[in-house]
Amino acid sequence: MKASFKTPQAYALSPSVRWLAAGISLLVILVFVGDLWIWPQNNLFFSILFGLGIAGVIYFIASRFIQLQSEMLSLQSRMVEVEADASNVNRRANAVLELSRKFVETDDENEVVSSLLKVLIDLVEAVGASLVPLDERGQPLTAISHGEIPYPLKDAWVEYLASPEVRHRCAACQKTDTLVQNCPLTEIQFFDTDDYSSPTSVYCLHLRRGDHEYGVLNLYLSQDTILDANTQDFIHALLDETALVLESIRLQNREIAVLQQLRHQTDIKALELDFIENVQEALKADFVLLQYKGEDDPSSKKLSAGKFPQSRITIIDSLIEGVLNLDCRSC
Repeated sequence: MKASFKTPQAYALSPSVRWLAAGISLLVILVFVGDLWIWPQNNLFFSILFGLGIAGVIYFIASRFIQLQSEMLSLQSRMVEVEADASNVNRRANAVLELSRKFVETDDENEVVSSLLKVLIDLVEAVGASLVPLDERGQPLTAISHGEIPYPLKDAWVEYLASPEVRHRCAACQKTDTLVQNCPLTEIQFFDTDDYSSPTSVYCLHLRRGDHEYGVLNLYLSQDTILDANTQDFIHALLDETALVLESIRLQNREIAVLQQLRHQTDIKALELDFIENVQEALKADFVLLQYKGEDDPSSKKLSAGKFPQSRITIIDSLIEGVLNLDCRSC
């Protein structure tokens, strides 16, 4: 990471330094001239006039010196900012590398979430973090947490997210992505305001990918913790990556389950029904129709999952019949 600021060598040639050097040089010359020609004449008018000139030069030197000090403080402040930015970049790079390694090594959802919480605590220097996972049907599972967590809050979330109505209100909450003292949807007092060692605010986020939600994440922060825009954007990027990994794990687990059913299934019709239901779940489709013709039975067979408008069934049937009657040798 490159930083744009003046080095001490370049700073020595700055305008303030040159003006300061010129002022000091002029003061030395004036003192030398006054000592040789002005003051020995004992002329009061010229002595006062000359003294005012020297005073003006001294004032000029003092103002240049103050400006130089201000520039030095500004330079030091920029250097501190550059070092802080470099430190943040290193921390974020380490967080990405650590999460990437964990995501490659594990195929367990709880381990993925635990790794995310650990990285977030180190990244934002949070007091603690917790996540209430949601299963494929949207039901809350056992909360996963790290650090110091207000336990009433963790238990309250599991109970509070138990109904779809509440989850809908939670998803539409206007306090998401903001620091709050308490959840606006609950009446539980989370924090002890008299305990200075406990967290004082919570940062709530939804772990989701598309329309599918994987859980509710909470970061518990101390009073002096500040989340700037760049940090919030980076947290969102980590959550998006984590949601992608969770989706991949669930798809893989669903595929394994289907293969196991294929291995032990003897009922062909039940197998076909499980197949189209899994296709509907994987594609998030409203309606899936499987229609085919058997080798011994020329009549077509249908299996469906989901709902489809009855007014469109005739059009769909005609399209499918056309495909079934198509002579593939002419394709």
